[in-house]
Amino acid sequence: MRRITEEQLDSMLKNYCERTAQTAFQKTEARRFPAKRLAFAAAVVLMIAIGAAAFWLTAASPRHEKNAYSFSAEKLAAFCRQESVADKTAQQKAGAWEPVLAYADSQKTVFGVAKGVFVFDYQNGEFLNTFDLEKIGAPAFGQGDNISSLSASADGKFALLYSHMTLENGGYREEYRELNLETGEITLLDNERAFIEKHGVFQTCPVNVSDREKLPGWLFSGHSAVVEANEYILAFDFDQGKGRLDTLSLIIMNAQSGEIKSVVSVFENIN
Repeated sequence: MRRITEEQLDSMLKNYCERTAQTAFQKTEARRFPAKRLAFAAAVVLMIAIGAAAFWLTAASPRHEKNAYSFSAEKLAAFCRQESVADKTAQQKAGAWEPVLAYADSQKTVFGVAKGVFVFDYQNGEFLNTFDLEKIGAPAFGQGDNISSLSASADGKFALLYSHMTLENGGYREEYRELNLETGEITLLDNERAFIEKHGVFQTCPVNVSDREKLPGWLFSGHSAVVEANEYILAFDFDQGKGRLDTLSLIIMNAQSGEIKSVVSVFENIN
């Protein structure tokens, strides 16, 4: 029998230990690799999901001009002229057109006039959203047996459109609609209280006589909005000689002194 020297035995043991260690490492890596691959795959899926969600949110963000109840560009351009009545005086026209100021802040105002509700960014001179009352099935603002009124939430993101309609049998019907001024969504409500409990209400106040006297020749809305140091008023300027309305403007005044800070045209060349 061949005798194994001590050196040969040490060499054999060393080789065995190295092969055992290598095999154990390979087995460990084999077990870990699927976990690594799964973790990597999960990370990729998560990144794709986040990207898709960001894209969806961007695509689903409000597009005011695509509100189902909004004015078409053509109808909005002709809005000021469609209510023209030649035999009415400017005062009579303004009574029928009396704007309802529902909300104002340092960037935008929310108001109703004739057959529309408007969210107007007066800093940039553009409409953020519009609502055509004919599409909604609500009567116009102003005067008459069938009439709508408007108020806004405390934050200016929602509006309450109240409609009163006289029926043929002498009765009447009331409707309350919540308008989402950002998305254009409309929700029917049971009453005014449901809106106020949910959103609060933005407070307006009657226009002061002294304010009217500061702007002779202007026909004012019934109410104004006082926010911090500013008072916001909607008013018609009109050509008394021709007996026609000229411009609907937003007038911004100092709430204390009554000094006019700026006048922003909303609708021009009203017939």
